[in-house]
Amino acid sequence: MTDDRSAVSPSAATDGQDLKSPVAGQTNNSTYAALPLNPDDIPEALKALRRFVVFRLAKKESKPGKRDKVPYQPEHPSRKASTREPSTWSTFDKAIEVYSTDRADGIGFVLTDIKTLIAIDLDNCIDTNGKLSETASEIVGALPGYWEISPSGRGLHGIFEGSLPGPDIADNDSGVEMYGGGSARFITLTGHLWCGT
Repeated sequence: MTDDRSAVSPSAATDGQDLKSPVAGQTNNSTYAALPLNPDDIPEALKALRRFVVFRLAKKESKPGKRDKVPYQPEHPSRKASTREPSTWSTFDKAIEVYSTDRADGIGFVLTDIKTLIAIDLDNCIDTNGKLSETASEIVGALPGYWEISPSGRGLHGIFEGSLPGPDIADNDSGVEMYGGGSARFITLTGHLWCGT
């Protein structure tokens, strides 16, 4: 989940993982890469909204070995996007076009001021054997719906219809974040469904 107070989020693009690039032809701006995109399994309800950005992985100077997801405009891929400025967002198809021509490492969906969706970000909850942490397993079990593997391959993102009863939640200690449009953020999308959801 990212905001653009500094154009990127406090969480790294790889959730701390040092991944070698499995994606030939991606922007290759580092030895890190996002999980390749599987656009077919992204929900049609999201695809229909003009809330898409693309992102590029960038070195996080304050934390060596970590990467930020920097949002860029699908209509102008060399210009940064703002989660506070709808004119910098675009359609799903345009974001896919930019991603497909190797000008981005992935796509994102802007959550800013959307009061009908809740997004959940569970960081570092998938171990090296592909098993969910106990906390993540409880959350996924309690909230059936759209769950996908995050770009790092180590976390999960969930998106649901509804609204949070209070402000957005970001618990860095547990790695659980929940957003309901109350802050300027975007969530990355991979389309890699988590088994059983």
